[in-house]
Amino acid sequence: MKKIFTLAFMLLMFVGFAQDPGTLDETYGNGGTVDFNPTDYRDLQATIHAQKDGKILVISKSSIEGADYYICVTRQNPDGSIDETYGDNGYAFFRYMTAAINEPFASILTDDNYLYIAGHIYADGVMNKSYILCVDENGFANTNFGDNGYALSDMNEARAIAMDSQGNLYLGGCKFYANNTSYDGAIVERYTPEGELDLSYGDNGKMWLTEESSSTYIYSMCIDQDDKLMVGGNAFVQKEGYYWGIPVPRVSRANADGTIDATFGDNGSILLGVSEGNADVYSIDMQSDGKCLVLGYLDTSDEDNFSTGTYIARLTTDGEIDASFGDNGLVILEVLKGDQCHNYSRGFVVAHDDQIFGTLYTQDTENSNYRAYAYNLNPDGSLNEDFMTGIVPLPWSDVEVLSLDVDLQRDGKLLVLGYRYDGTPDYRLLTSRLHTTVAPLNDDVETGTSEIAIEVEVLSPTSVKLTFTPNEYTTEYFYGVLPKDQYEQYGEEFCADYLYEYGMPTEGAVEGTMDELEADIDYIVMAFGYNAEGERGIITTKDFSTVGCIELNDIQFTVYPNPATSMIYVEMENDKDTQVNILDVTGRCVKSTELTGNVSSINIEDVENGVYFIMIQQGENSSVRKLVVK
Repeated sequence: MKKIFTLAFMLLMFVGFAQDPGTLDETYGNGGTVDFNPTDYRDLQATIHAQKDGKILVISKSSIEGADYYICVTRQNPDGSIDETYGDNGYAFFRYMTAAINEPFASILTDDNYLYIAGHIYADGVMNKSYILCVDENGFANTNFGDNGYALSDMNEARAIAMDSQGNLYLGGCKFYANNTSYDGAIVERYTPEGELDLSYGDNGKMWLTEESSSTYIYSMCIDQDDKLMVGGNAFVQKEGYYWGIPVPRVSRANADGTIDATFGDNGSILLGVSEGNADVYSIDMQSDGKCLVLGYLDTSDEDNFSTGTYIARLTTDGEIDASFGDNGLVILEVLKGDQCHNYSRGFVVAHDDQIFGTLYTQDTENSNYRAYAYNLNPDGSLNEDFMTGIVPLPWSDVEVLSLDVDLQRDGKLLVLGYRYDGTPDYRLLTSRLHTTVAPLNDDVETGTSEIAIEVEVLSPTSVKLTFTPNEYTTEYFYGVLPKDQYEQYGEEFCADYLYEYGMPTEGAVEGTMDELEADIDYIVMAFGYNAEGERGIITTKDFSTVGCIELNDIQFTVYPNPATSMIYVEMENDKDTQVNILDVTGRCVKSTELTGNVSSINIEDVENGVYFIMIQQGENSSVRKLVVK
């Protein structure tokens, strides 16, 4: 019975390249990417947030005129252009007094577009402090918060920030000993919504996460469903062969009063033994069932190489490794393997449907090769192969590229942030936006009945052009094509339920061509959508027929193997001179060659892993097939 929708799935893979999950949103920037440099010098170390209205905030450490570092906030319009109504013509710069270094490490954005930035302020011999900076919705310091927008702390390296349901702010970091050469340990401070230290929390506003004779760090924090604070960092553990010990990822949970929650893990904390060597935590986040996800790096070296990978682990609500996630609780991402190959992911985000999105950047330092990626995991830790292959190369320059952070827009699109260094003094910021399978959040939109308009144009006995246009109440919809006799045999409701279960949700208008139909067959096109309340709307159908159609300019060819690794073979039905182009998902040609004869081989060892399209051209005629390189 499942085979009745074979044709529908072939269509869903093909129609509307720009809508496919994992592809760039070409309505954003230049073909899906924005390359910008707020200071015309060095802009790096950044985070990104999507506002509810679709505007985008990028927070960076930016050097003005090649000297001191400022905190910079840039706001983009939904199309990627600079929003000149924000700050000073789209850019907001912040510097505390005359401090030479103002470093933003973490940030959170509220629903009313107030931005809270945590980081470090340093002036040689004068100042070594941390801060929370509150920026209002227009790009100016909120003078009602703290001291003219700043809440200052005497901790030395604040790298994490969180906000609970009451608007209290948590600042996490480390504090030096008096000689500034080692750490007292990890510390969390709580501030009121007005930016004052909350003396009712912990020990006069502070909570320590430090054991005797142990160095500890904090790198990320978040709030769980019970308003408890989850703290991610590491602790140094003594190990034979390591003089100072090795860093081991650690996650702790604290009660709302600033005491450690002893019901979590081993008396409030859990050490993650993800590696025999060094490992760390970069970010933590929560899934909807209260389970905690932990992201970091781990040493994957062996006797023959020095390498690192990225791991994601999942913890149960009581602080144990969740073996149902990934491989016994752990997912390891390694695009590059071998000596001097490194794979880092510093930021990830959990969608409202518990899908996981993050960035990955790889470094083959021996050969000076760099590449940035976006990845998408299902809630159970498996790669979401609907997002291309689950790991998508970003269309950024391959000269020392670092991907740093991600966020999801309310329409389900993924924002990815990084920066690149090309050998000049400039470090340029990069943002891209990609399509995903995440359903939009439209809780502020008036709901009505979803309906999809369908247009059909038969091109040949095996080809049809289809256009689907959802109305304004549609948040997502499904569409498919099947023979009319099968549609009548199983009935409309059964076919709609089956398509919903096995099809791919779509948003926005889609137009494209399906070229793998059977000749002399009557077909039915079906489409139906859902509104913001999750209610199914009108089921729209339209029939068409390929009976009696005349064949038009279609080039018949076969590509094998597919997926391929190092070599593909193209088999033609004729021996005419043929031009072959291999295109990536952005439409960029990565390989081009000319063929003669019926069967030809093409070496693709220089083509990176990913999803491509192979285009065959003979004179004015052309055909396209999907090609996967592994």
